This record gives sequence, C-alpha cells and structure tokens, in this order.
Amino acid sequence: MELSLTDRQRRYLEIIRSAEASGQSLADAARDAKVPVQSLYTLRYQLRKSGRASEPDRVGNFEQLAVVPIVERDAPIELRTELRNGRLLWLNFPAKQLATVLQALNT
Repeated sequence: MELSLTDRQRRYLEIIRSAEASGQSLADAARDAKVPVQSLYTLRYQLRKSGRASEPDRVGNFEQLAVVPIVERDAPIELRTELRNGRLLWLNFPAKQLATVLQALNT
C-alpha cells in the first residue's frame, strides 16, 4: 500500500531524515524545527509500518559494553559517561548498590 504524504508530512519526513543522518534525536530535531515531536514519531512509525522506511540497525545511541563479572559483592563500581548535553557523569558506588543506581538512572 502506497502512503501519500501531505506537504506537512513531507516536511516532517525531511526533518526525520536529516536527524537520522546527523545522529540527532527526533526530540532535538523537533525542538529545533519547532514542530510537535509526536508528529515526527507518528510519521516515522507509519512509514515503517507501510514498508516505506526501514527499521534502524540499532536502537538509540547505545554502545556495546563488555560485561565483566564482579567477584566481590562490595567491590567498587566506577561509571563514567558523557551525557548528550556534554556534561560528564561520574559515579562510584559499591557493587551491591548496582540495581539501586540503575533504577535511579532509569527514572
């Protein structure tokens, strides 16, 4: 089934393609273009569902990490990462608190 696009949808599609090519999130692209972010997500979903856009090779900007088993429960864990806004996040905590830290970061 061919999905015909309105002028607005074509503009949104240009924003989506530009964001994907540059690695920019749709939320940031929508904010820069002053358009509703949900409209971009909805159009992208419709295009993928109709087969006119492919699924991404990877989801988000996540990196593959090697998992090293922790022998001691009280061994310290050090986590350093750079946030999208350029700020550095540096956490140091006992291994037994890993689940709590991950839960807090996920909220």
